[in-house]
Amino acid sequence: MSDSSDDTHGKKNTVRRIWIPRPFPGLWEGCSWTYNESVYRQTGVVVPLGKMPTPAPEVDFQMATLIFLIGGPGSGKSTIGANLSADLGFIQINPNEIVKRLRVQGPEEAWLAVESAMDDNGVVPDDMLSVLLKMEVSMHLEASEGVFLIEDFPRSYKQFEEFSSLCDYGLAISLEVSSATLMRRVLPDDESSFSAKIARMDDFLRREKAFYEVDRSLSPHSNFTNELVRVCAELEVKAYYPHLKNLVENKLANPEIPLPIKELSMEMVLSAEKPKL
Repeated sequence: MSDSSDDTHGKKNTVRRIWIPRPFPGLWEGCSWTYNESVYRQTGVVVPLGKMPTPAPEVDFQMATLIFLIGGPGSGKSTIGANLSADLGFIQINPNEIVKRLRVQGPEEAWLAVESAMDDNGVVPDDMLSVLLKMEVSMHLEASEGVFLIEDFPRSYKQFEEFSSLCDYGLAISLEVSSATLMRRVLPDDESSFSAKIARMDDFLRREKAFYEVDRSLSPHSNFTNELVRVCAELEVKAYYPHLKNLVENKLANPEIPLPIKELSMEMVLSAEKPKL
C-alpha cells in the first residue's frame, strides 16, 4: 500500500508500506515498513518507519568493512572489542546490546516479535538477528563508510556468507581459552547458593557449547579461515593486546596481503619482541 502527503512545495511524498511474510511474522507483519525497492532487491533490508527519512536512502554496504570477533564465554570479547574500537576508530556492535536496546526503544511490535522468538527458541533466531544487524550497519552507513567490529558473530556459516557477500570482509579474530580458564573466570568461588552456582554452570556450559558449534560450522571453510587469526587469550588482556592491535592495524592497512600469522600463540606473546607482521 502507499500513503501520500503534501510537502511545503505542493509536491507529494509517497511512502510505500509493505507487509512482508517472513519466518518471524511479528517483526515484519506487526509494523509498516518504509523500504527502498532497489536496496531491498539487492540486500533484503527494509527500514522501519520513524527510524530513517522516507523514502529510505540507498545504502552501499560495500562501504562497510567487517571484523568478526568470536570466543567462548569469558574469553574477553567485550574488552578486546572496546579496546580495538577505541584505539582504531571502529564501530563496535554487540548483537545482544541491539536486542536490549530494541526492548527499551522499540518499535514495540518489533520487540514483541523478538521476545516471542526468544521464548520459543531460547535465543534470537539467526535470520532475525541478521536483519537487526543489517539495520544497525545501515544506520551508521548513512553518514560515512566505516569499519564495524561485531562481537559474538557470525553464529553460523550461513550468516558469514550472507554478510561477507554484502560487505567487505576484513578479518576474523577467535579468542582461544581453555575450558578450565573460562570456568575460573565465569564461575568465581563466591558465597552464592548451591542452586545459583548450578544455574551459572548450566548457563556457562550452554554458551560454551554454542561457541564450539559455531567454530565447527566455520572452520571447514577457507573463505572464512583465510582471514582468521586465532589468539591465545589465556593471559591477561594487557599481555597480548598490543600484538593483536598491531596485527589488525597492519591487516586493514594492507587488505590485499594475506595475514602474516594465523595464530597469536602464548610463546609469541611472552617473547620480548613484538611479532613481525
